[in-house]
Amino acid sequence: MHTTSGQADAPLRHLLTRIGNAVSAAAVLSDDCQRYVGELVDGGAPVNHDHHRLQQLDLLSQTLHDLTCVLGKTAARVSPDVTVDLDSVLSSVGLRALACNLAGVDTVQTQPSGDFEMF
Repeated sequence: MHTTSGQADAPLRHLLTRIGNAVSAAAVLSDDCQRYVGELVDGGAPVNHDHHRLQQLDLLSQTLHDLTCVLGKTAARVSPDVTVDLDSVLSSVGLRALACNLAGVDTVQTQPSGDFEMF
């Protein structure tokens, strides 16, 4: 997948920052899911899963927040001269919107009106 509009090399710190932003967004979503599950349980919804799995959701949120910090600190310490071949790195990313986001491409081609692409 060619996502960088002809500019294959990009500063590693920019890629790390964008990955950190994506991980941060995932952490916020995980926090929201955790809150929604808590509201369901507090509201009397039956919990058919063991509590260990629910604790793992909390661990997931904490892990994502920690990884966001690590990526931010790493990005701040990487020399601006260090570059990475984005096409090579992002070739394994299956979600087009994520690949474009990580490549720093602002626009993603949308489906024609009436068609919906969930991912």
